[in-house]
Amino acid sequence: MERVAHNTSSKVEHFWKSGTGFAGVAAAALLVATAAMPLTAAAAVYVGGSAPTTIQAPANYYFKPWVSAPSGATVKFSISGKPYWASFNTSTGVLTGKVYPDNAGTYKYIRISATDGKSTGYTPVWSITVSTSTTGGSGSGGGGTTSPTTSTLQLSAPSYTVAQTAGQLTVKVNRVAGSTGAVSAKFATANDTAVAGKDYTAVSGTVSWASGETATKSFNVPVMNTTPFTGTKSFKVALSSPSTGAQVGTPGSAPVAISGSASPVQTGGTGAPSAVTNLLLVNQGGTDNANNPVKNSQTISWTAAVAGASPIASYKIYRNGVAYATTTGTTYTDSNATNSNDPGWNGWGTAATVYSYNVAAVDTSGNEGPKAAQYAVYSYRSGKSAWGNNDLSYGSLNTNYSSTAGSPQGGPYDVSVQFINGGFQPASYPPQAPIWDLEIGAFNYAVVDINPGSNGTSTRPNYGTVSRLPIGDVYGWHPMVNLYDYGPAPVANKWATYKVPLSVLGMGICKFTGSITGNKLTVTAITSGAQLVDAGGFVTGPGVPAGTYITAYGQHSAIGTFTVAGPGINSSTRVAAGTLTYQRTSLYKYDIQPDGQGMTLYFNNLGFTQN
Repeated sequence: MERVAHNTSSKVEHFWKSGTGFAGVAAAALLVATAAMPLTAAAAVYVGGSAPTTIQAPANYYFKPWVSAPSGATVKFSISGKPYWASFNTSTGVLTGKVYPDNAGTYKYIRISATDGKSTGYTPVWSITVSTSTTGGSGSGGGGTTSPTTSTLQLSAPSYTVAQTAGQLTVKVNRVAGSTGAVSAKFATANDTAVAGKDYTAVSGTVSWASGETATKSFNVPVMNTTPFTGTKSFKVALSSPSTGAQVGTPGSAPVAISGSASPVQTGGTGAPSAVTNLLLVNQGGTDNANNPVKNSQTISWTAAVAGASPIASYKIYRNGVAYATTTGTTYTDSNATNSNDPGWNGWGTAATVYSYNVAAVDTSGNEGPKAAQYAVYSYRSGKSAWGNNDLSYGSLNTNYSSTAGSPQGGPYDVSVQFINGGFQPASYPPQAPIWDLEIGAFNYAVVDINPGSNGTSTRPNYGTVSRLPIGDVYGWHPMVNLYDYGPAPVANKWATYKVPLSVLGMGICKFTGSITGNKLTVTAITSGAQLVDAGGFVTGPGVPAGTYITAYGQHSAIGTFTVAGPGINSSTRVAAGTLTYQRTSLYKYDIQPDGQGMTLYFNNLGFTQN
C-alpha cells in the first residue's frame, strides 16, 4: 500500500491509495488531513489505517489507527458517528464492539480525529456494514496490526433508567475485542442521591467468562419501593479489578436513574396545577434512527407541574393547538405524526408536515393548569449532546464536548472550540434524529449560549444553518449573522444567551403568488411569512408535483424567476398562477465561524425554540 504526499499551498494532505485489510476483510482507505500550517511536517499530527468496513455477525469488531505526532506530544482521539454497539478509547483511538445478528445494517458517517492541541489529523468518513450472511467480513484488522488478545469488559450502556416499582434493574456486561483465556471483573454499586438500604439494595460481586466464551453476562440490583418518592434519584454501577488478560472498557461505570413512584401532591397549594416546564422535543424518527428511522414518530418530555388544591391526575397533550391525547407520565410519543420528517435526504424528498406540541396538567378535580410557556429542541444542553457529539467541522480547530474550562452552566460540561482556521458544524444525528435531518418547522428561533473566554469578545461569531433536503448542501442566499447582534454585548469569561429568528437564516414557511412553466418558477409576490423563497426549499400547492424544490443558487431575492426540479418536473409541466407555499425546515447542520482566529469560545444550550 502506497502512501502519497500531496502539497496544496499551505496545506499538507497525506492519503493512502485504496486497498484492503488483511484476512480478506474489506477496509476503508483512510485520508489524513493536517491542520492548515506551514509545510513543516514535524509539527503535524497524522492519523490513518485500514478500517474494516464489513463484518459478519456474531463477531468482534476491532480497529486501531496508526498515529504520527511530534516527539513528546500527548495525543487525544475523538470520533463522530460511532455505532451504538461500539466503544471508543480516547487515549488509543481503538474502536471495538461485539456485533450480533440483530445489529445487521450499515452504520455510516464514522470519522476519527487525533490532536495534540496544536494540530489535528482526520480520517475520512467511512461505513461499517454488519451482515449475517457468509459474505460478511470477520471484523479484525486495522492500522497494520492484528486483533488483540486482551479482552475488554464493559457495561452495555452509558446510563440506565429504572422505575421505582420495577423491583430490580438488570445490568448487562459485554466481553469484546478478545476471547482467549478466562477473564473476570468485579462489579459494585455506589450511592449518589439514591441511598442503599432505602432506595435500592447495594450489590457487589464478580462477572466471569471461560476461555472462548463471549456471551453477555448480567447482574441484578434490587430497587426498593417501601418509601415512594417523586422525581428521580440516582446511584452508580461500576466495573473494576479486571483479571489478567482483561481490561475495563468504556463505559466502565454508569449512572442509574430511579424514577419515583409517588405523584406530586399538594402541600398547601390552591387552585389549578402550575404550568409544566422544560417542554422538549427529545426524539424525531423513532428508536432506531441509526438504521431504520420512521416518518411518523415524535417524542416529547417535560418536567412535572406542581399540584394546586388537588393531586395531579394526568397531562393533556395538545398537537397544533388542539387537544390530542392524555398520559400520566412526563413523556409522550406520538406515533401517528404522519410525514413529520423525511430521512431519505439522499433521494427525492418531500416537504414535511409540521407538528407543534404543548402540555397542560390536569388534577383529580378536573382542573387544568396553563400550558407550557416554551417548546424547544436542543442538540447540546447542560453538558450533554443529543447528536452523539457528531459534527462535520472543517479546517483546523480543536473541539471538546466535555470541556470544564468555560465554567460550565447547568451541567458538568460545555463545548469548547479552539478556532485555528476553520468552522464548527454540529450535524443532526442519532439518537435524537435521523442522520442529517431534524425537522424544525415548529420552532422560530435558533439559540446559543456563548462564553467568549478571555479573547473572544473582539470577533464576530457568524452563524448560519444548512439544509440537505432537497438534495445537496444548501445555505440559501440569506447571509450568516453575527450572533453578538442578537443578544448582549460579550463580556470576557461570562455566559450570555443569543437568539436569532430562523427567518433571518432563510428557514421557515411562507406563502407566495407564483406559477410554473417547465422547470421555471415565477414568483410575483410574498403574501404571508418572511421573504424566504430561494434554493433549498420545497414548493407545494395546487397542481405542483410532489417533491418539487428550488435548485438554483444565488437568486438573492424572494421575487423573480427560479429553477425548480423534482420527480414530476419536466418540459411540459404547467402550474397556473395561484397561491403556493415555500418550505425550508429541514436542518442538516448549523455553522459557527468567527471572522477572527486563534481564540477559544465555549458553547452550551445549542438548539431551537418556539418563543
